[in-house]
Amino acid sequence: MATNITQHEFSSKDVFKHKIHDIVGSCDGILCLANYYKPLIVLCNPSIRKFKELSPFDNPRVDSQLNMTCGFGYDHVSHNYKVVVVYHFSVKGIPEYTTNVKVHTLGTNSWKNTRMFPSDTVFTEPSGKYVSGTINWLVFLKGRHSDPPFIVSFDLDKESYQKVFLLDLGEIDVFDLTLGVLRDCLCLIHDDDVWFMREYGIKESWIKLFDLSYLQDSTKPSTLTKVLYLFEDDNVLLEFIYFEKKKLILYNSKNGSFKKGSFKNAAMFQNTLEVCVESLISPCF
Repeated sequence: MATNITQHEFSSKDVFKHKIHDIVGSCDGILCLANYYKPLIVLCNPSIRKFKELSPFDNPRVDSQLNMTCGFGYDHVSHNYKVVVVYHFSVKGIPEYTTNVKVHTLGTNSWKNTRMFPSDTVFTEPSGKYVSGTINWLVFLKGRHSDPPFIVSFDLDKESYQKVFLLDLGEIDVFDLTLGVLRDCLCLIHDDDVWFMREYGIKESWIKLFDLSYLQDSTKPSTLTKVLYLFEDDNVLLEFIYFEKKKLILYNSKNGSFKKGSFKNAAMFQNTLEVCVESLISPCF
């Protein structure tokens, strides 16, 4: 399929003039940004001020109910970066759900269809989490809320799926869980607890890193929404929401101390904040 790709130097206005709605993720200094309504994917490296706008991918029929998610990461076998787009949709009048999966490999200048995503799963977040050559989504089975949620993992090399199990948390609402990444390992937020998967894919390797309930102020209810970064000195950068305003907390896991911060004019989207390391890698392959 022929494509048109735009690439050049940018300012923040150049990239965000497209009204980007979500930060899909970052890998090796490259940010993946998405507008699910156009649809549009932009890859950029703020360190070298380069970005690439990928060609639009085909949407399902406009009269369908659509649930879309993206993932971005590095394939260690082909040594290239890939963007994965998953459509999970139903057409009016037809109760069954269908999935389409498209993959863009940086440098190929095209999207290709790949293996179908499990059609009975429902995503809880708009983007997958990249860990060690895989993209991971927290899901539950459609119409079976009593069944335990789990992780669907997409292998970027084989372009195939496997199921990764969560720890046993009893009866929970899947929308009270948030999947994240710390030091190239999966992590999970449940209420005020942060869990860490030491060995990828091994259920028994989940351990609790922190219990942050003591940080809560009963007069100012808050929600832990994201674990942003775990520093070498074991300080942890956390994101909370207080009365619809996002706050940053630097938490010292050794002595339990913390410092509060804030930022202004942040749109209320799940993935507004993303850690992006500095690199000289260009998205303009």
